[in-house]
Amino acid sequence: MRHVPFIDSTGVKNFTDVISLMKKRGVNVILSGVREDVRKDLKKVGLIELIGEGNIFSNFDDAVKSVTVK
Repeated sequence: MRHVPFIDSTGVKNFTDVISLMKKRGVNVILSGVREDVRKDLKKVGLIELIGEGNIFSNFDDAVKSVTVK
């Protein structure tokens, strides 16, 4: 998400819908490169809680390392 400079209310709604759908299907959502301003906005609207703090990484390499293949 390093190229996402902000998220508006429509983006939040769509992102929430997609993340909820993926979680219902058993998909673990992982974010990388979230800018601090966007992270604050995601936290305000509860998306950090929905995704899980442990599934948000500062860079892609750390995100990939967190995934265990089953």
